[in-house]
Amino acid sequence: MKSVIVKRKIILLAITLGLLFWFLDSVGDAFLFREGTLTQAVFSPGPVETYMRLLVIAFLIGFGVYTQLSVNRRLRMETALRQSEQRYRTLLELNAEVGEAVVMLQNTGKGNAIHTFVSDAWPHITGYSREELLGMSWFDLLQPGYRETVMERYRRRIDGETIPGLFEFFIVRKDGTEVPIEIIAGQTVYRGEFALVVYARGITERKRAEAELRASEEKFRSVTETAADAIISTDIHGEIVQWNYAAENIFGYLADEMLGRSLTTLIPERFRQRYLELVHPVISGETYQTPGKTIQVTGLRKDGSEFPAELSLSFWTTGEEIFFTSIIADITERWLRESELQEKTRQLIEASNAKSEFLAHMSHELRTPLNVIIGFSELLADEVPGKVNREQKQCLSEIMNSGHNLLGLINDILDLSRIESGKMELKLRNVSLFAIIESLKSELMPILAQKKQDLAIEVATELPFVRADKARVKQLLTNLLSNSIKFTPDGGRLCVEAVLENNHCRISVIDNGIGIRKKDRVKIFDSFYQVKSSSAGSTGGTGLGLAIARQIVEMHGGRIWVESNPGAGSRFSFTLPLAHARRNFPGGK
Repeated sequence: MKSVIVKRKIILLAITLGLLFWFLDSVGDAFLFREGTLTQAVFSPGPVETYMRLLVIAFLIGFGVYTQLSVNRRLRMETALRQSEQRYRTLLELNAEVGEAVVMLQNTGKGNAIHTFVSDAWPHITGYSREELLGMSWFDLLQPGYRETVMERYRRRIDGETIPGLFEFFIVRKDGTEVPIEIIAGQTVYRGEFALVVYARGITERKRAEAELRASEEKFRSVTETAADAIISTDIHGEIVQWNYAAENIFGYLADEMLGRSLTTLIPERFRQRYLELVHPVISGETYQTPGKTIQVTGLRKDGSEFPAELSLSFWTTGEEIFFTSIIADITERWLRESELQEKTRQLIEASNAKSEFLAHMSHELRTPLNVIIGFSELLADEVPGKVNREQKQCLSEIMNSGHNLLGLINDILDLSRIESGKMELKLRNVSLFAIIESLKSELMPILAQKKQDLAIEVATELPFVRADKARVKQLLTNLLSNSIKFTPDGGRLCVEAVLENNHCRISVIDNGIGIRKKDRVKIFDSFYQVKSSSAGSTGGTGLGLAIARQIVEMHGGRIWVESNPGAGSRFSFTLPLAHARRNFPGGK
């Protein structure tokens, strides 16, 4: 810039001096020396001299103007060049930031593309330094499988052919690893020679993402094609965009028949509104929440037949587009099995009710003659009709014992039948457990004395009343104590314990008898199940006592359980609600 200003000053000075010279020359022609004095003379220059002077002036002015215009044009060119260099430098910097490299390649005359310029990103991509790249052939970087293709494209470029579009291939880095790149090239002239400007960027991450996407798509395709359920995808307008093999089997349509058609084609007319209501919140943009559950629908096959199905609806997005995926399962077989099961269950309930009705009726019918047998046996044993000998009394005693046992069995069967049929109702009252336990001890004292067993009562101080049916609680405790007496050897110890536990009272019947094996503890509360033990001998019983006990406890809203080990005794525990914790009970009034 300084040299241009200096040249401009020199040119202006030359023009000024030229004009001054012309002026002095004109003045000199106008004066003459006469007799030693300066005398003004009238002088008229000739036409040739005037023409020459004008020509000199015009030349000097034209040369000055031309010089000024040249200087101005050069200044504009230098300014444009600086701006172009700045834009080019900015472009290189931006390309480096986004990972793009700029490379200039020139032909050496042998069809070889030599690096004559590389941006900062290219050494990072190739692993070579800038010094190593400058002068290196572009083809030396190519993976062998792509070399012929790239060389052919380069030769076509040299021949002036335009090859638009992006091109992908692999290069080999300095460390030997292969890297995928993507390029776009443009041809230009540099220093009078053909040159190729290449924009290149590494696409390793994109290739990895594409590979993962392809694997995911392949996995999804494999799952959908091998799935037993129909997997159908639709766009936001309900038009089918994906249809798997199972959908063909279930609905009878081929994929070509259904792609682009509405999903409502597969739904009977009377159910289509329900489906539209299901997807409307998403279509309208109100929510992107899916129902999150499976619903039962009716499907419509190509032949017009309907079938029960389960539909699970979900949605997914791609950019701003929303798609729905429906998984539809044909549940015809399951529906038939459930219908059969429901019918069998109904039949079983009817049979159970009939059994309970039969047992209840038969129990009533059996108790009447049995009471007569027991009554007359007691009259004979008391010798009301007349004297009986010792052998006769022994026979009467056996008859009475068997009669009472049979009556107990009939009563148990009747109670169980009434409970199972729902005809037993509890008469709930505020009941004192201590009073019930004391009365039971008195009633069982003869049996306890016969087996030389001791029964202790441990009831918590100021134990509140329980809300229960007094007669059923007494029956429950009788069953539990009878079992403990039966399975505890002579001289054993029994205990009834009652303590507070949250809003319940926990009552336990404890003994130091033979105990119960683990496999028996699981089934001990089942109807007609009897524990067999060689050490206890023949225990008799019906196997209904504990089953009835469980039913009574559960009707009160409590629970019953057992803790026991062979040879270590047993603890049967159950809970009853306290009187102040009022609640509704299954069989209570």
